[in-house]
Amino acid sequence: MDDFNSQSNLDLINLSQAARFLGYQSTNPIKKLISQKKILSYKLPDSKRIMINRFELESLIEPYIPEKVELINSENPSKPLSSGKS
Repeated sequence: MDDFNSQSNLDLINLSQAARFLGYQSTNPIKKLISQKKILSYKLPDSKRIMINRFELESLIEPYIPEKVELINSENPSKPLSSGKS
């Protein structure tokens, strides 16, 4: 019964939809994620179409946090600008 409950939470999408979901133009990056075992793939009965769980794709997305960049003093590039705080 546990197997049924875990699989009932699937929201399956095809490779093209998965690629678009992550912002890719082709399915090759999705196929690479499958071959690297970073995501699971599913096949429906009587179908050759490969499907991906959308929730699993969502778990791959990470927030982008840019690194702190120092301001450069255009008059003296070797000396960073002060932020006004002492």
